[in-house]
Amino acid sequence: MNSKSRTLKGSVRRGAGFITYWTGFGSMSLALQMLCLKASRFSSRFIAMQVFIEFEAFRMMFHLVSLLALQTS
Repeated sequence: MNSKSRTLKGSVRRGAGFITYWTGFGSMSLALQMLCLKASRFSSRFIAMQVFIEFEAFRMMFHLVSLLALQTS
């Protein structure tokens, strides 16, 4: 096995991890949004949950961009 095929296999594994990470991010965000829908739209709990979801989404996207930057460097 030459080094090129090993590198290709490594990138496939990283790609699968990336897809798993992205899927996990989507399902977590969706679950939190469904919890918010059960709360009253005008309650402070709803507003707090929306802020939390936005913060978590931003944090996850930051980690995602960091992973992509590490893979390309």
